[in-house]
Amino acid sequence: MYRILQLSDIHIGGEYDGKFDCYGHLIAALRHYAINYECPDRVIVTGDVCDKGKKANDYVEVETTIETTLGINPDNITWLMGNHDDRQLMEVAYGEQFIREPVRVEYLSSREDARIPAVFVDTSMNNPDTLAIVDAMLEFTVRETPVCPFVVFTHKPLGRAYHRFMNSLNDLPAADHLSSVLNKLNVAHVFCGHHHNASTIVRKGQPVLHVAPAIQVQIDPYSKECNPSGNYPGYSIIGLSSAYGKDGHEFRCETDTVFVEDWVTYTV
Repeated sequence: MYRILQLSDIHIGGEYDGKFDCYGHLIAALRHYAINYECPDRVIVTGDVCDKGKKANDYVEVETTIETTLGINPDNITWLMGNHDDRQLMEVAYGEQFIREPVRVEYLSSREDARIPAVFVDTSMNNPDTLAIVDAMLEFTVRETPVCPFVVFTHKPLGRAYHRFMNSLNDLPAADHLSSVLNKLNVAHVFCGHHHNASTIVRKGQPVLHVAPAIQVQIDPYSKECNPSGNYPGYSIIGLSSAYGKDGHEFRCETDTVFVEDWVTYTV
């Protein structure tokens, strides 16, 4: 099974008057993972690595921390941009591992008979023309491997995540349109962040939507404002497998959400 560690919403530089130790939370999450699990095949960071106004060195420091703590090759870390990130700084810091295109398609496993297509969608872009590109690229991918289920990684949910505060912002134009596009394709699961509150949402006729917890802080989805509900980091573990069996194509997805509520012990 192909193992992925998903990190999201780190917000380095976003301590907000000292309320949240974002870098300390990142170290705690990584150390917790390293102690309890084997090194993943891939780390996927689904956006909001740093807050705007930071320097390229801040992005590099995040990569170095992940690399050294987990013992993972930086080529096996994929970076998606969030709405708080700086595109130019991420391009400088992460090179080809940064998803700079509106959509990128990669295969997560190297075995020819067990390849897992992953579609990385840049939902930090709000240009309607970009959404047309998303349509075209997703249609292309399904033509390439029509019988193989896809997984999608993105920052903002493609569709609604039933998060009262962030949904009210309506900061992803045509979200319902994107959701309908995925419904036409063979997309099994969508993994995202942005909402700072872990949830798994199953809707009839739609891919299963997995919202990862945040590194920075968890928030209350029912609050009128962005009220914290837990000052501790969280991360998601994803297991994917794909193979052709006697009954046709077999696809499996296992997910686990981990909160490091005793995070201080992992940063000392």
